[in-house]
Amino acid sequence: MQAGSRVRIHGLKSDQGMKLNGAEGIIEHFSSGRQRYAVSLPGDADLKMLKESNIELIESASSSSSAAGENSNAVFANESAMLERLKGMGMPPEMLANLTPSQKKTMFEMTQRQDIVDRAKQMAGVDGSSEEGEWKNSADGLYSWQDSGNHVKLKINSNVTDKKNAQCKITEESIEVTTTHDNNTLLKGKLFQNINASESTWNLEHDGTISVNLKKKSPMRWLMITR
Repeated sequence: MQAGSRVRIHGLKSDQGMKLNGAEGIIEHFSSGRQRYAVSLPGDADLKMLKESNIELIESASSSSSAAGENSNAVFANESAMLERLKGMGMPPEMLANLTPSQKKTMFEMTQRQDIVDRAKQMAGVDGSSEEGEWKNSADGLYSWQDSGNHVKLKINSNVTDKKNAQCKITEESIEVTTTHDNNTLLKGKLFQNINASESTWNLEHDGTISVNLKKKSPMRWLMITR
């Protein structure tokens, strides 16, 4: 399935996931590392990372763009303008460099669609905001997170009662959270944006929740934790 395709979510079984069943969204990209599709939902800045078995195609990207036709409210005049804007917003250079010609074309066609333009206008603070966003739950229900201006905060569920049984490795571009007593990886991946690792912290709360505070390098609003 291509980026820009409209899909419907189904088959999720976790408490948080079941709330998403039946929701319709747009495929933004495919993560080869996680083997999941990133799906955006109307009015929700948190991309849902979903297996192919949990989404069904409603409308392909090609048919959507053909039906859209000319749009006088298009955000960008061409692909170059779009990429420059994404770069200025703080989109990771690696993500931009890895875009294929097909992906660039699809992204540009999406900016010509009125429904996507309207949704983007509703997402205030994409290029930076000092206000704290609402807490979002991951699609698998393993953690929640909040974009908090110059920081990104996470609350990761665990069964740990002693901090020595938990480990959180934070680098400039990645995070890995594990419980050492059972060798279980709770969260691992490349971060949406590079961070200041030396100013990022983590702690184990009394209820077993692992709290993480990531210090941003760029004020750009985060759309996800890992990519």
